[in-house]
Amino acid sequence: MFVPVTNPEAVAEVAEKTTVLIRATVEYISRLNEIADLTTLTVGAYGFDYAVTVPVNEKLALIRKLSDLTMAIEDEFEVKITTHAVAGPPRRPTRRARASSKRT
Repeated sequence: MFVPVTNPEAVAEVAEKTTVLIRATVEYISRLNEIADLTTLTVGAYGFDYAVTVPVNEKLALIRKLSDLTMAIEDEFEVKITTHAVAGPPRRPTRRARASSKRT
């Protein structure tokens, strides 16, 4: 498919903004991995870009961390990315945690 370019400056601007958005998203997801379980990451709703499921007893603490992450990325990249914390069941112990508890 061929798309004629009528404004070369606009093409450069879109390319630059796309690159910034990609870099911001990679950085956001990388930092999100440090505070939330990415295995629960889904497409967001209600105006959020993403959603993660978090145990009910951890939700309030995570909301603060998500807010800080959103502001940090916005300050650094001038891009707003948001994640909704969805309350879910308590965490199940990981295999490693279950194995170590059986040894004691």
